Amino acid sequence: MQKFNLILFVMLFLSFSLNAQGNGWKTNSDGTKQKVVEGKKATTPEDDPAAVIPDGWKKGGEGIINFSNTSFGDWTSGALNSTAVTGNLALFADYKMGKWLWENDGRFTMGFISTEGVRDWRKADDVIDIDSKLGYQINDKLYWSTLATFDSQFAPTRYYTADTIATYDYDAPVVSRFAAPAIFTLGTGFDYKPTDFISIYFSPLTFKGIYVGDPLAAAFGTFGNVGGDVDTIGTLGMINGPADTLTNNRFKEFVVKEEGTAFKPELGAKFIMGIKRDIIKNISWTSNLELFSNYLENKFGDVKPQNLDVSWVNNFGFTVNRFIKASFETTLLYDDEIDVVKNRGKSDEYVGKGLQNKTFFGVGFTYKFGGGQ
Repeated sequence: MQKFNLILFVMLFLSFSLNAQGNGWKTNSDGTKQKVVEGKKATTPEDDPAAVIPDGWKKGGEGIINFSNTSFGDWTSGALNSTAVTGNLALFADYKMGKWLWENDGRFTMGFISTEGVRDWRKADDVIDIDSKLGYQINDKLYWSTLATFDSQFAPTRYYTADTIATYDYDAPVVSRFAAPAIFTLGTGFDYKPTDFISIYFSPLTFKGIYVGDPLAAAFGTFGNVGGDVDTIGTLGMINGPADTLTNNRFKEFVVKEEGTAFKPELGAKFIMGIKRDIIKNISWTSNLELFSNYLENKFGDVKPQNLDVSWVNNFGFTVNRFIKASFETTLLYDDEIDVVKNRGKSDEYVGKGLQNKTFFGVGFTYKFGGGQ
């Protein structure tokens, strides 16, 4: 946790450093906002009507398609050709009326990879992330807000374990799919907005529900729910594959002997810090840190509110021109109730507590739309 605390400190330092160097907003008595530029007098509607955030809708988004391809010809060191494509769609729709502010955000990602020797395209990334927050302005920088979130995935995720054989597919078992899991939260608390690019939300009372709608996924108990009992009988072979290859290349067939719990409720405190800022020209930084402390018993029957669930996503965007953009994104996840596979694929593979991480870098085509009323 020392490394995590150091990273958190650096994030806070950067955010407030950017705040000191950047612009801010002044809130008028009628609830409208005016842009304040460092070293300059606050703009007024008469000076710059566009500086005041008007009532009504503000909607928009950005779509990105990233590509990568690696190919080899007579490569003596040995390698596999591969092609990957990832699509990302980010949407927002905000509504302001007087001191009321309703903010809605959605992030949707789907990626696939094709590797030489594997006939099917396999899923590489899959995200559904939807947030909706309704707030009432208390003063210039503070709102009382109610936040609802939903997280899941689009397509099934298969459990690939065997070595691949050229030109053949595998009928691997599904270990997760849409609504397996689905995580939704609902809470209320304070939303502090010191600038137009920083939001700090704290809820002392948030409900968190984990739903696992697939019996096999629920039985594994890998999403914080109480698992059941899974056994293996026989093997699942390859579609259209020769029978003699099954002895060395196969998937075990999972059978649910005892069902796990499909729903797990939690109640606790939630903290979110969001940053969306242009660091320099053509380089943007978006960061979202979420911490959750469960007041209730965990799946092991213990009450440990000090064991925080952590989700931290950082994205850096590098704009080449209007239609070409590079993206670098890291995701860190930690949940004390979730076991992860360590040393996957190695002889000393085992299951234990650990930090999950995902890193993505891609270059592709982008298109922004909306942004105004």
